[in-house]
Order: sequence, then structure tokens, then C-alpha cells
Amino acid sequence: MKFIKNTTALDNILKNSVHSHFGIKEAKNLLIPIPYKDGKPDLQKQKEIAKYLENLHNKIKRLENLQEKQLNLFKELKESILNKAFKGELV
Repeated sequence: MKFIKNTTALDNILKNSVHSHFGIKEAKNLLIPIPYKDGKPDLQKQKEIAKYLENLHNKIKRLENLQEKQLNLFKELKESILNKAFKGELV
């Protein structure tokens, strides 16, 4: 199996990352396996990996959307509670 290291594309992705615990410094030290078969890139395996990563990306996006919705609901709840508190409606 061959490896690539320190790609520009990976650098660009990580510069925009929101995860502070995994930065460019850590990514530059990653070894990324490239599947080979019979001395040539195994395109079928690479497609399987790409599909897996795409599915994972979609799940992450869905979770981010759910998290955003929950945050908005909590903000609305907080405002509602504060309004009732200032109006003296809480007992």
C-alpha cells in the first residue's frame, strides 16, 4: 500500500476546520493510505472509500442541522421563560 502525505487539498480543508483539537500541524503528520492492486491504483476500493466518506459527511451535516435546531429551540425557551419571569407569570 502506498501513502500520500501533506496534500494541498487537505491543508485547505483543515484551514477551514471548526475542530480546534485537530489542526494543520496534526494533519501534516498523517499518512493516508492509497489502495493499490496489481501495482495500480485500486479505483474500485477508492470509490468505496469515497462513498463511505460521503455518507459520513452527510450524517455529520444532518447532525449539525439537528444541533442548530436544538440550539434555536433552547434560545426560544430561554426568551419565553425570561419574558414570563419579567411579567411575574412564573410562580
